[in-house]
Amino acid sequence: MFWIFRTLSVDLAKLIQPVKFGNLTRDEVDLMLGIELQQTRVYQDAKADGEQILVLKQLTRKLGNITTEIRSRVNSLTIDRLESLGEDLLDFTQMSDLLAWLDAH
Repeated sequence: MFWIFRTLSVDLAKLIQPVKFGNLTRDEVDLMLGIELQQTRVYQDAKADGEQILVLKQLTRKLGNITTEIRSRVNSLTIDRLESLGEDLLDFTQMSDLLAWLDAH
């Protein structure tokens, strides 16, 4: 329970940082709160969203229209898997390559 409260407190502190800690740098606030921005849930969620958007745009450009089912499968991947897909998709030449990759991962 404490971990959940601390996580919520850290995320809230990050949101109000520009208002309440405007004269401090992000690093100074991180040091004061004992956290790093990259470890917050807000940061992780934003990073995952960005990865999903980028990979889906790359897939669309490379392979054409991506179905809703495939989009859902891509959106369910972890950040590490999204990064792998982002690299591997450079070798894809057809939709079956993507489907095979998704089935394997």
